[in-house]
Amino acid sequence: MTAENDTGVDELDVDAQTRLRQVFTECLVDEDGAPPADPASCRRGETSGWDSVTHLQLVARIEECFGVELDLDDIVDLETYADGVKILRKLGVEV
Repeated sequence: MTAENDTGVDELDVDAQTRLRQVFTECLVDEDGAPPADPASCRRGETSGWDSVTHLQLVARIEECFGVELDLDDIVDLETYADGVKILRKLGVEV
């Protein structure tokens, strides 16, 4: 059984990497509303739909989903899914 948190991402029975992929998939939709085929391959500046507003939404969703607060350097450094993993590990999340 899974429980849904305030962000709409299931918390139970879902590991942190899966949750992070869900956040990327939900936030990074293209102009047609389609999610990325592989969130791990998304890159800021290259992925359709990843603009400055979406970037801030992505940061907010990561903070909500994982109960962390990204500092300015983390926000600037978040350019890929792998960067998200690295930042979460730095903040003590087992990813």
